[in-house]
Amino acid sequence: MVSQILLYGAQPGAKKDLTDTGDDFLAIGLALRIMQLNVEGLSAAKREVISSIAERQKIDVICLEETHVDVDKTNRFSIAGFDLLTYCTR
Repeated sequence: MVSQILLYGAQPGAKKDLTDTGDDFLAIGLALRIMQLNVEGLSAAKREVISSIAERQKIDVICLEETHVDVDKTNRFSIAGFDLLTYCTR
């Protein structure tokens, strides 16, 4: 079992490790980074922006809500660097 501790708003001078991205939190040890977004419609442009952010922030899992994709085409959910695990068009 891998345990992790995420410190939000780490104090100045706190010991940092290699998993720190310099953002507003510090990961101590292994960390799973999840990005959750209410996209309010998923366009090709939004997919590119999401992919860019995910790469820059070293995101492991992306969860999207309110995609408003009403057709059963998995390519409408494609985000570079990620595999689609599941989706629902309801």
